[in-house]
Amino acid sequence: SKREHTINIFTRQPDKWNYKITTNINTSTKKSTFISHLNKISDNPKIVLKNIDIVIIASPIMAYDDILYKIKPFLKPNMVLICIPGRLFINSIQKNNIKILRVV
Repeated sequence: SKREHTINIFTRQPDKWNYKITTNINTSTKKSTFISHLNKISDNPKIVLKNIDIVIIASPIMAYDDILYKIKPFLKPNMVLICIPGRLFINSIQKNNIKILRVV
């Protein structure tokens, strides 16, 4: 991540994560390596959702209800919530009574 960006990870298994993530991208014309440094890794949403602007949920859709239930108390009105939407995504949002401004 760039220095002005902070990346926190909320996960069920924080002990399996590394604070440094290396990504190699190879195209037909160029090979690039990107190194990202994670700020916080925890199974406690209070720790990782403090002072953030964007929440990205990257998990199987059947886990959304549980994740949204756990993070809801820590979501702020101006936070952006990004998910890979599936048919059941909207049901999870509605079930957890989370106000959304726009689904793209």
